[in-house]
Amino acid sequence: MKLVNEPNKSNIIYLECEDLFTYDQMFQTDEIRETNVRDLNAIGGWLILFGIGRILSPIIILQTIFLTYLPIFTNGSLEKLSQIGNAAYSLLWKPTMIFELGVNIILLVFSAVLLFSFFGRKKWFPKIFISLSMITIIFALIDAVLITQIQRSLSLNLNINPVTQIISPVVIGAMWIPYLLISNRVKNTFVK
Repeated sequence: MKLVNEPNKSNIIYLECEDLFTYDQMFQTDEIRETNVRDLNAIGGWLILFGIGRILSPIIILQTIFLTYLPIFTNGSLEKLSQIGNAAYSLLWKPTMIFELGVNIILLVFSAVLLFSFFGRKKWFPKIFISLSMITIIFALIDAVLITQIQRSLSLNLNINPVTQIISPVVIGAMWIPYLLISNRVKNTFVK
């Protein structure tokens, strides 16, 4: 830090401290500072990418429910898997499918709540997202254990890798939870 008198700065004497602030920041008007804060309280920057994920999440869950679980429950596949003597029989198929469908319905409801709270810029949005991320990881772990048990009980290989089900929620949580906890934009945006 040093005292500087520069002729091109209207002969103003100021402390030069490059690590803390620039000359322009030091002499900003209140109007400029207010504009900078307003820029941070809107959905922008990385929150746009995050918002796209919030929009896509319920769509992907609905697609999974209608294209995966609905056919399993309506076309007789689950009954065939649950019949003793079938090569793919396991006592755990029915409870696992019911568990997965239930979890997906719960995630759909929470995704809709998150979507509305995101665009409503609700103060509790980051906490709800973090909680849902943790719950999703727990559900993925439980599901991985169930699928592993089913595969162990069968005489044939289903080529299902339960680890891939765990990776996605862990990566999403690892990316977005720190951002939601640290970002000034998040702190200034979700205030209602």
